[in-house]
Amino acid sequence: MQVEWSDQAAGLRRRSARMPIACTYCFFDTAKWTGRLAASLHHAGRTSLLIDRQGRLFGTAQTRSLFSWKQQLERGELHTLPLNPGEGWHAPGVRADDPALRDVARAYDHLLFDEEPGGAALILMPGAYHAFLVEVQATRSSMLRAYTLLKTLSHHVEAGMNVNLLGDQTACAQVLGAASHFLPLPFAQAIDCMAHADTAFSALAVRMPGEETSQATRFKTENMKAWP
Repeated sequence: MQVEWSDQAAGLRRRSARMPIACTYCFFDTAKWTGRLAASLHHAGRTSLLIDRQGRLFGTAQTRSLFSWKQQLERGELHTLPLNPGEGWHAPGVRADDPALRDVARAYDHLLFDEEPGGAALILMPGAYHAFLVEVQATRSSMLRAYTLLKTLSHHVEAGMNVNLLGDQTACAQVLGAASHFLPLPFAQAIDCMAHADTAFSALAVRMPGEETSQATRFKTENMKAWP
């Protein structure tokens, strides 16, 4: 009953405030952080749907259905999995710009897309609030992949877009430095460098459409103090 009430409250809140759909695209090497992200949103009072675009989050035994994700969208009924916070949906290959997905998304405060780490075939939901979480580890290949992804994302610059680098502190700082030097300034200024996943997730939880921007600024300022 509590889940049903949360879903209804999320939809009513979004419709009454005419808020854009909030989408977070997760570029993680593994899926270990996705559950923690959903938990942070849950603790902030957000209702989230974790979309398994790569088919790596949920086992096949749990996700068997008579209908494919395309058929589920056509019917307007997603076969979701109950997670400890929020819900999960096994939908490998689903496109974020599918109009039917947009209709379904209005029942949630937040959509979380588990993306391919390199950003292959990234497609954004039109008119949504976009946030990106990029894992960076202390290897040349990881840093190069992160920078290449940022270069791709720089072509999607929009007001209010937020990009977070998380993982190894030194590696994140080096990627941010390269982005600030070579990529368009408005995009580089939208990048936050937060090594600790929980810090980034907590900051993201307050960076929702319609939230007070002063809160988000406070999170960024406090956590950037640790950087040289």
